[in-house]
Parts: sequence; C-alpha cells; structure tokens
Amino acid sequence: MKKWTRLGAAILTLTLCVVFGGLLLNCMKPMEDRAYDLSLMSWEGEGVPEGWVYDQKGWTVFTQEGDAVTELAPDGFGGFDRLGELGQTFYFSRVLSEDADSPTLRLDATISSAAVFLDGALLYTDCPELNNRIGDLRLPMLDWYREEPVLVTLPQNYQGKTLTIAQSTDPSGGELAEPTVTVWPCAVTLYCGYAYESALVAESFQTAVPAALAFAAGTLLLALFLWQAFQGRLALDALCGGLTAFFWLAGRLALTFLPNAHLGPLPVDVSSLASELSLTLLLVFLASQLTGRRPVCWPSRTSWPETAMKSCGGRMNR
Repeated sequence: MKKWTRLGAAILTLTLCVVFGGLLLNCMKPMEDRAYDLSLMSWEGEGVPEGWVYDQKGWTVFTQEGDAVTELAPDGFGGFDRLGELGQTFYFSRVLSEDADSPTLRLDATISSAAVFLDGALLYTDCPELNNRIGDLRLPMLDWYREEPVLVTLPQNYQGKTLTIAQSTDPSGGELAEPTVTVWPCAVTLYCGYAYESALVAESFQTAVPAALAFAAGTLLLALFLWQAFQGRLALDALCGGLTAFFWLAGRLALTFLPNAHLGPLPVDVSSLASELSLTLLLVFLASQLTGRRPVCWPSRTSWPETAMKSCGGRMNR
C-alpha cells in the first residue's frame, strides 16, 4: 500500500510540475509579430515606384444593389472603374488565409466611412443607424478627417472565412464630376493586435523566472552554509555557491535597480562587475568539487576536547 501511495504522489507531483511549468514557459514566449499588407496600393509616396508590379492579392471589388452584383474593373494601379452612380457604396472582398495571433484589421479610411463583414456577419460599422446588410448599404462620406485608423478585432477562427469591406464614395464625384468614376479601396493590414504587449510580458517573465530561481538557489545554499556553521563546520563551498547565485542575480537586475538616468554615470559597470564575480566564484566552486579539495573547515565541537587534550599532552611530554 505504501508503495502505491508513494508512486501516486510522485506521479501527481510530476504532473503538476509539467503542467504549471509549461504554462510558465508559455508566458515567456511572445506572440509572433506577423503583419500582412493586403493593400492594393502597397507603396509609399505619391508616385508609383519603378519596377512596381500590380497584385490584386485575391480581392474582388464590386457593387451590389439587393442581389444584383456588378464587378468593377481594375485599372492596374489599385483603382477600379465602372462605378454605376456617384455616391454609390462599393465592396471589396477576399478569403482570409493568413495566420496571425490575436488577428486585428487596420483600415486607413481617412475620409470614407466603412463597414466590415466576416462571412456576411457585421463586425464594425461607422453608421450603426443604417441597415447594415451587404447590398442595402448607402454609406455617407465623413464630414471630418479621421486621424486614427479603424481597428477591428477578428475572431480566432477567421481563417478560411470571407472578409468583405464596404466603403463610401464621394457623391459629388470629387474632381471628376462624371457618372462613372474610379474608386480606391482603403489600405488594409492584418497583424497581431497584442504583439507589443505580449513582447513586454514575455521579456518580464524571461527576466523574472531566472532571477527567482537564482534567488531560491542562493537562499538554499546560504541556509546550508548557516546550518553547517551551527554544526561547527565552516563549509565554504556552500557559501561560494550561494554568492555565485546572488552575484549572477545582481548582474541581471543591475540595470533595473541602478538606472543611469536616475543616478548619473557610475564609476564602474555594476552589471559586468557582478557577472565577473559570479563567474569567478563559479569557477572556484567547480574547481573545489572536481579536485576534491574542500575549503578549510572549522573542527566540529565534538573534536575540540580531543584536540585540546592532545595539545596539553604534547606540552606535558616536553
């Protein structure tokens, strides 16, 4: 019975360590900072760069009135012609196959209002008071300049689903006051919405976990040194190991506790000094273990009377 109890306790302990250790290691891994530029005009500046090749990136651009769908013709530079009437809402749609943690859409629609659908379900709209259904939308132009981009969080199971974005057009026709104008879909980017925050959390865990382990190791070794000292033995190898752990910890945290911005330039590099001391003590500790030469120890209390008697006996014989 005791054998099975011990085995069960060992299995339970090992399982708990593996599960919670895995969770801790997972916190040390940041989300992958992937970004996909899905824009049709994927260049910076006003002019088209030399050697640029048009890529429609799977988008289909169309207008829809009820069930009647009219596909617009690309002009080869990111614009689309054959808009039926001024002020008509147009749509651009594609299937999402890109992989991103915490998927987030960024729409750079500065003066146009927009609505976002995923498999026909509304995710975002600038005009919630309208009938937000594909084919029934008549989005107005914004009467202000949008300084911040539109950010839309996608569900985790977004891959394989159809993204549809509705965008308004200028009812005045802009500079081209004609029944048929060219429309320009806004810039679209798919990226990880929490990549920056995840990196900060991961960096914190990557510093905190080794520091906590080093502190625990140093504390245990110094406790062993203290216990042996109370037993009448001064084992310097435990002291050396504890100081190694604490100096390594000091080297990792030196920049946190002694920022140059607060104290000004320091006469020595505390982090490097602590790391060098830690390495030196580690080499001394390993050398003592490999050579078998133990540091000088105090004699135990039980040997003190015997040593004293031998000393007195030697003097009396003289």
